[in-house]
Amino acid sequence: MTKHSPTPRTQHNEIRVHNPKGEKVELTLPRLEAWFASVEKNNTPAAAIRAEQNNPYLATIFVSRFGLKDSNDVLTFLKSPAGESTVSLIEHELALQAEQEEERQFELREAEARDRRIRAFLLMGLLYDKKAEAKDLLSRIQEQIDKFIHELDEDKAKENKKLIDSYDRESLLNKQFEAYHEASGALEAKLNAKLSEAEKLEKELAHWDKQNQAMNVKYNAYHDHLDTLHAELSEFGDLSNETGLEKINVRSIEDKILGLSKQLDADAAEISRLLESENEEDLLAARELLNQSNARNLQLGTLKDMLDVVNKKSYLVKADGSTASNFAEAEFILPKSKKIIKDGDQYYLVDASKDLKDIQADENLKNQAAKAFQQAKHDLMNVKSLVSKNYHLEKTDHNQTKTNLSERSEKMQQEIDLLAKQLTAVQAARAQASEMIKQGSRANENPAPTLTPSPTTPKPTATPIKATATPAPNYQATTYKHLLLLMKYGPSAESIERLSKGFAARPDMVEAHRMANTLRPGVPIPFQVMQNLLRNIERFGVDATKPNVAGNINPLDKKPSPTAPTPFSMTPKWGG
Repeated sequence: MTKHSPTPRTQHNEIRVHNPKGEKVELTLPRLEAWFASVEKNNTPAAAIRAEQNNPYLATIFVSRFGLKDSNDVLTFLKSPAGESTVSLIEHELALQAEQEEERQFELREAEARDRRIRAFLLMGLLYDKKAEAKDLLSRIQEQIDKFIHELDEDKAKENKKLIDSYDRESLLNKQFEAYHEASGALEAKLNAKLSEAEKLEKELAHWDKQNQAMNVKYNAYHDHLDTLHAELSEFGDLSNETGLEKINVRSIEDKILGLSKQLDADAAEISRLLESENEEDLLAARELLNQSNARNLQLGTLKDMLDVVNKKSYLVKADGSTASNFAEAEFILPKSKKIIKDGDQYYLVDASKDLKDIQADENLKNQAAKAFQQAKHDLMNVKSLVSKNYHLEKTDHNQTKTNLSERSEKMQQEIDLLAKQLTAVQAARAQASEMIKQGSRANENPAPTLTPSPTTPKPTATPIKATATPAPNYQATTYKHLLLLMKYGPSAESIERLSKGFAARPDMVEAHRMANTLRPGVPIPFQVMQNLLRNIERFGVDATKPNVAGNINPLDKKPSPTAPTPFSMTPKWGG
């Protein structure tokens, strides 16, 4: 078949349609030919033609089905009034394609999100498997113990004698001891890791407490100096009375300002000298002097405001915008040319000649006055009011930090307490299994005398476990120490109850139990009480394996004590 060359295209031969987003899309001859060729390719079975996806010949074949020669004729038709409905169909087709593409993208995003959720689920599963591992091990061990105790029930001992004899009791006890030993090691590792986290949190709490004390010392100094100065300034009487202002001795105020300025210079020199020292006491003295110097600087600012008021450059204003008569009730200090108007919760800073009616009548003036107040608010505030505002903001932020630390502390206390209880239970069970092994070993070394010859074939015995012969750490004392340190700066009701129960379980700690019951939720533990509780916690020295068994020692590894002579052996017997 002979291929026909497409009709030459003109540069501006195009038509514009709108896509679903309202954007203009140009339908040029190349785009139309590519589109028509794609449609014809899908309708043509010939593999050779289908391989040429954008062949102009395919486009010519496609348009010829509709009585048109080439893509130029299509554009001419679309631009005509008769082609308006077809243009609408094209826009509809574009919208449909865009919708299909958006749906495809949505499915891809959903598939990706589904994959992420599956991966997260698998990861959580692995984490939970690790946590469940120790619990499952303890459960299986307990099942073995229950089963063994059931089989050794005294009421059925005679009936099950043959079964018990055939059961390798010593081997089972060794396996149980080994399982408890492994579980104990796993719990010890988890508890040690959690206690390391607790030490870091204790440092964060101590740092917060140090900052809290420094903040309180700083603002106490500020308030003390300002209260003292305000008491002195109150002796000048009503500062809103211009006649009274004329009687005030301006020179006395200027002398105070000069004296404070000299003191501040001396403070700066002394602080610099102390900071050059590496002595901790000098650094503490420098911090204390800095607080006092800053407080004196606040006094200086207040005296300068007072001087402006006496010289009738400024006047005192209350929080509601009315004139104040003294510094104690003043919220703002304004120049004589300005006025503050309060309407509801909104403040406006305007010229002294304006009033509320002027603001309400002029929306532009109202907006400008509100903006002017916000920009100048801190500069206009009375020094003491500004200090109180800053203290409130700093205290709020500090309290939020304390709340976050307290929540973390309570959660960590619960986790440590749970791990400690699990470890105590496992160590006690291990001690019980160890004691049973020791009793069995004694019985084997001292068999009951019998006149019946014993068989010559030796009975196989279980291989003893070579457990590490080191005493178990005193986790009970360490645990309670960290629990107490975590609750030091503000215990919760739950942490107080937890500590009280720990002391109540010890009859030798009646006084410690009484002190624990004096603690109050949210109130820091007093220093002396804290020291007494820590001393009592050190007495939690009795391990879960005592007094019957010491640490991880397997009784089968120990050399037994000599036994008393029997009628068949007049010399003491020694094992090993």
